[in-house]
Amino acid sequence: HESVPTNSECYSPRAENITAIPHIFPNGSVAVRLAWQLSIKENSNMKFCSGSKRWKVGVVTYSDISVTPGDHEVSRQPAEWVIVPRRDTNFSFSAVLNTHTYYVFQVGHKNENVPNAGVFASHVYYFGHQEQATIDTTNREDVINLFVGQDRSVPCVANGYPPPHVLWVKSFGSGVAKTSDNDSSVLELNSVTLEDAGDYYCIASNTLVNPPGKRSTTYPWKITVNVQDLEKTG
Repeated sequence: HESVPTNSECYSPRAENITAIPHIFPNGSVAVRLAWQLSIKENSNMKFCSGSKRWKVGVVTYSDISVTPGDHEVSRQPAEWVIVPRRDTNFSFSAVLNTHTYYVFQVGHKNENVPNAGVFASHVYYFGHQEQATIDTTNREDVINLFVGQDRSVPCVANGYPPPHVLWVKSFGSGVAKTSDNDSSVLELNSVTLEDAGDYYCIASNTLVNPPGKRSTTYPWKITVNVQDLEKTG
């Protein structure tokens, strides 16, 4: 009777450096070839566990960047797995993808019973155009002088894709955003008092994944608000 190897007697490799190589067609459809590498054995004399180099692949889709997981994080598994032929470490998806969906590609051991069987994830991928957040500087005022009791609305319009989140903060303290939508925020200074004077920052931020590597970008714009008491200056 042959005993089943224990975890210490054989090695089950991890799937590492999972890379999606896209071909984007003029109509916006995307064909993807997936490739990965096997983790290196620390002990070169250790044998691979039986079946540990057979793989399955799948893809998980997300409609919005805000709900995507972190890079290489397995938040949920694919609805369907596809078995990779032989012991290949690459696979071309027959399903055509698109340029407006976020994707995480996963590679797992075909045989879930091999020692240390696991599922491994790629970066978050997006094959469409992305642009880091910036603020429109057209006709902007960096210094605003007001008298006590005056009103002023200060718009802050941001560009970028995905559409940036925009907010105002005062001296990097508590948020003072008044109104906001996908790409603009208006600082409302109503019936100002001397306490409203100070530095305000409009901060635009979005999250990019293209090129691969999930990261946030921010772009600040500073304005200085001076408030004078007309009675005292008169």
